[in-house]
Order: sequence, then structure tokens, then C-alpha cells
Amino acid sequence: MIHKLRRERIGVARVVLPPANEAEEAPDDPFREALLRIKRESGFYRETTDGVTFVTPTLYRASILLPAEAQTGDYEVAVKLFADGP
Repeated sequence: MIHKLRRERIGVARVVLPPANEAEEAPDDPFREALLRIKRESGFYRETTDGVTFVTPTLYRASILLPAEAQTGDYEVAVKLFADGP
């Protein structure tokens, strides 16, 4: 299942950050790890396993908390449902 999460880029640990140069970004890049840690601690990157509630088998509800420092504007959200869990 870890391979599916990696392939689908699901989770904070798999966030794709634009590289500073043309070289591929290393997954264990200290700058990347520090940036993700700071974003988590400040509330910008959150993960919960119970964030989605199914109202009916085909209708769901999710609440997304945004920190006060989040930019005003439109946000795009991608939802992926796994039949047997992630």
C-alpha cells in the first residue's frame, strides 16, 4: 500500500516541491525535511485519518481547517477513494 501512496503522492511526506534547479529533488534533502517540519508545526500541512465522514455510500463530508495565515483565494482539492483503504 505504501507504493500506492507514493505513486499517487498522498500525504505530507510525499508532497512534491518545485526544485530550485533542474536536478531531481532528493527525497532526503535536509532543506525539504526542514520546510515540511515547519509547515506541519505552523498548521499549514495537516494529516488526519478521520477527516472524511460518509453521509451515505455515495456522499461524503470533509472539514478542512485553514490557519489564519493562509492566503485568501481559491483552493483546489483532489479526493481519492481507495476501496480497501490506503
